[in-house]
Amino acid sequence: MTRPSPQKTLPRGASRRASTPTTRLVRRTEASTPRGGARRLVALPAFRVGFVGTLGAAVALALVAGFQTVSLVATYVGVAYFFSLALEPVLRLLRGRGIRRGPAVALIFGFVVLVIAAVVLFVLPLVGRQLLTLVQQAPAAITRLTEQPWFVDVTGQFGLDASVEGLVQLATDYLRDPTRLASLGGGLVALGSGVVDAVVAIIVVLVLTIYLTATMPRVVDKAFQLLPASKAGQWRPVYAEMTESVGRFVVGQVALSVMNAILVFVLLLIFHVPGIALLTAIAFVGALIPIVGTVVAAVIIIAVALITSPPAGIAMIIFYLGYQPLESYVITPRVMARAVRVPGALVLIAVLAGGALGGVLGALVAVPVAASVTVLIDRIVVVRQRQR
Repeated sequence: MTRPSPQKTLPRGASRRASTPTTRLVRRTEASTPRGGARRLVALPAFRVGFVGTLGAAVALALVAGFQTVSLVATYVGVAYFFSLALEPVLRLLRGRGIRRGPAVALIFGFVVLVIAAVVLFVLPLVGRQLLTLVQQAPAAITRLTEQPWFVDVTGQFGLDASVEGLVQLATDYLRDPTRLASLGGGLVALGSGVVDAVVAIIVVLVLTIYLTATMPRVVDKAFQLLPASKAGQWRPVYAEMTESVGRFVVGQVALSVMNAILVFVLLLIFHVPGIALLTAIAFVGALIPIVGTVVAAVIIIAVALITSPPAGIAMIIFYLGYQPLESYVITPRVMARAVRVPGALVLIAVLAGGALGGVLGALVAVPVAASVTVLIDRIVVVRQRQR
């Protein structure tokens, strides 16, 4: 009689199945069991892990592609929201005079439509004609500039005669070449297409701004209803201060731009510089962008004035050498300190970063965004840190 072979005793928790290769991933967790600190082994199917990872990557790519598709619409909405915030001080002023919000919005946008119509009917054709005149007169003006005695002396002292002469010849040949003019005509066709797109964008932004401005209180109330009552009471004053800072910034910056444009217009008119409307528009738009925009506009205006009339160019150089420090270090800091309470260094950093990220539009909204972030830090982050 044969005796049964004794069975081997397996350790507690071990599997009786033979250890065969599987397609399962093993993850070692550090969580300990209540009895003795043994580590658990969790088996995950490799197919499931790969499928979930691939699905997550596909969803991320789809979100990125969708955002790129609607980025233009998001830009329109953001610009319209910014304009609606900028119009809040004017609305408060009109409502303080007893005008209800609906009629006040209609009055403001009626005035805006009249201004846009005046610009399209009168300013843009004049600017276009002056731009064409400047292009046609540029070769002769450049030649006259290089023949001035003071210009010859300066280039001769620095040994730049040949270089300047070559550049002038290249520029005049380029402007007088018929093939270049043909390519310029093609560029004008593309420019016309861009103008049509710009007009459509302006109309869309204008309509969105009207709707947002008219319904802003209800939109804000609905947004704060999504928060708990305690949080809504904490965030409402912060949001009100942020929107007020944006409105004050826009009013202050437009005032600075108007002052800059008026001074440039008077100087150009005194020295009979051609293209006054074009150069004044450049000065106004450039001054809307703090610090950087004024410098870029100054370079363009000085170059045009210097080519067409050297005394006018020298006068514009003297003007900007005196006005630019006055605006940068006296006028702008005082206006911005009252409007948005943002340090001057932060204004410069915000403008440079906004321009790098979003071009001209990014530079325009950079300071209000920086002001809003500053208000958020002062009213929320700093207060919470003090309460700890």
